[in-house]
Amino acid sequence: GYNKDEVLNMPGVKHVFKTSRNVYGRKREGVAVLAETYWQANNARNALRINWDTHGLEKVSSASLREDYLAESEKPGDVLFSKGSPEFQPQWQTLEALYETPYQAHVPMEPMNAIVHIEKDRAAFWGSTQNPNGIRSFIADRHGISPANIEINYTYMGGGFGRRSMTDVVEEAADLSSQAGVPVKVIWTREDDLTQGPFRACSLNLLRGGLDNNGNVQFFSHKVVAQQIRNQTGDNMTAGRQLMGGITTDYTVPNLIVTGVLQKRHIPISYWRAVYHSTNPFAHECFVDEMAHAVGKDPLDFRLNMLDHPRFRRVLEKVRTASDWDTRANGTGKGVAIAERSGAYFAMVIEVRRKGGKTVPAKVVTAVDVGTCINPDTVKAQIEGSVVMGLGAAYYGLTIQDGGIKETNFHEYPLLRIDQTPEIETHIIESFDPPDGAGEAGLPTVAPALANAIFDLTGERIRKLPLEGKYIG
Repeated sequence: GYNKDEVLNMPGVKHVFKTSRNVYGRKREGVAVLAETYWQANNARNALRINWDTHGLEKVSSASLREDYLAESEKPGDVLFSKGSPEFQPQWQTLEALYETPYQAHVPMEPMNAIVHIEKDRAAFWGSTQNPNGIRSFIADRHGISPANIEINYTYMGGGFGRRSMTDVVEEAADLSSQAGVPVKVIWTREDDLTQGPFRACSLNLLRGGLDNNGNVQFFSHKVVAQQIRNQTGDNMTAGRQLMGGITTDYTVPNLIVTGVLQKRHIPISYWRAVYHSTNPFAHECFVDEMAHAVGKDPLDFRLNMLDHPRFRRVLEKVRTASDWDTRANGTGKGVAIAERSGAYFAMVIEVRRKGGKTVPAKVVTAVDVGTCINPDTVKAQIEGSVVMGLGAAYYGLTIQDGGIKETNFHEYPLLRIDQTPEIETHIIESFDPPDGAGEAGLPTVAPALANAIFDLTGERIRKLPLEGKYIG
């Protein structure tokens, strides 16, 4: 229930409607206030007293989810990739580790908004979107309007990062316009967007390595426990290959297996910059580092010795020389990581140093092979943006409390500030391969390269994100 009549009497208020939409197979309900201005609508919305049914959610927290994921990790999982034998041999040196990443929000600077006008046989949309075809299809299917009579008007986009591939704010505006019979502009507050999602999925990663007496990796297994964007509801509990995004299978390990254990939660998830490439490489590339140190080998050489792939080798060799990898100044450490995203091959070295009692990144050196590079300035800009976003995701994360998101705005979920941002140096490899994606390629290596650099300097192995305050400059 809610105090509809009281709110209707507030200045400028025209309607108070119940609205609902489908969120990955689950019905989500809410109350919307329509007024002449946003200020009036927001004041009236704040006056709403709604009785929500949240039975059972008070038991759900970050800690309870972690316990659930740990229990689920005991399952063998569905095989997503395999080569060689999945059987572990007792004569191998065994190394095991558990890595964890949190939920993340997109928080584009422009809050989610849309203007929609639903008429009897026509409709129009105004706004910024990454999914115009999805908007047209939704309005056509839900409101019975011919796609030819649905007008899509683009505006410039104040950030997306996957968030604007969702049509949720458009669905609300269309429903309210249909009820009110007029064009409706919906604006989500920052608190709406940060607490309601959808989010990047949290994950648990279990890794196991087997090394022979010569320090060569003979066995490598990576198990991912996470929600899957394309399979969030229903009875199908088979993990799909989407869950293994970002896991490098080009390493010449004779026995390599990737498995997935699918989770389904009431917390909605969606595409976040680099998707599963933003979580899996943190575990995968840090564990490669762990194996290298376990046998006393240089982490960069260790990778090169396991790679025949010419494009991976080129970017690794480039960051080696560009970062002066083999030299360490006093009070500094360096970490390396590689990844492939959208056809682009990427290597990164991060140098960290001590500053005011904390360990912070001082310089990021990147090398990327995007195939034939059309616009180098754009590639560099995208990589710089990816590095900044990747560092922010390493520093900060979302917390589940009473079944919802605890953080409400930037005072609790900060963005990376300019004085926290290190020097970023980008090297684009000359290539005659077909051009491929650069918009996300720089993000997957940030967290593992940073964590590996922290280990190089401090001897402390980071296996859980977000980082503690002593690593936030």
